[in-house]
Amino acid sequence: MNKVLEIFVIDGARIYLRQGDARELVLVAHQGIPSDVFMLNKYEVGRGRLGRAVEMGEPMMVEAMATDPVYEKLALNKAMLRAGFRSSFTFP
Repeated sequence: MNKVLEIFVIDGARIYLRQGDARELVLVAHQGIPSDVFMLNKYEVGRGRLGRAVEMGEPMMVEAMATDPVYEKLALNKAMLRAGFRSSFTFP
């Protein structure tokens, strides 16, 4: 995980894996994300930004979490902003 943070020059990351054609993504590693920030251990393909990125096979970026219409509605966003995160990049 240290190498991932270093390569992408980021403060925190989560890695989810999908087994074959399964419709579920499972959290296998994370670093740099405070424990008070809610983390799902599993995501369904097609749901949420991570699930949609995997389903579409394309990355998704949110440059400003504080003003993004989807993130504004999420309680997770407030915790992420308090922790100092300002943007999000999700890629399959």
